[in-house]
Amino acid sequence: MKTTMLHCQGLLALEYAGPVELRCIAGALWITEHGCDLIVRAGERCRLQGGDKALVQALRPSHFSIEAPQSPPLRWLARWLPRLRRIGRRTAPRYAY
Repeated sequence: MKTTMLHCQGLLALEYAGPVELRCIAGALWITEHGCDLIVRAGERCRLQGGDKALVQALRPSHFSIEAPQSPPLRWLARWLPRLRRIGRRTAPRYAY
């Protein structure tokens, strides 16, 4: 995991193609993306949508990382469960009583 450190009032412009997750390890960051402002403090995460530039400014000396977003397993399961049920119905033997 690559981390970045910004001094107080340090400014960084990020440009990325897809969504990323910014995790503030220490300090506090002011993030502006698509005209929306957000403050992220130590121990917090935020998801940046991508496709545009984002500005990150340190409100005090800060340390943060940028990672690919983690998709929750339940979201994956909720998306695939109906499909798996349909497949199960097609392949399950049918019994006549």
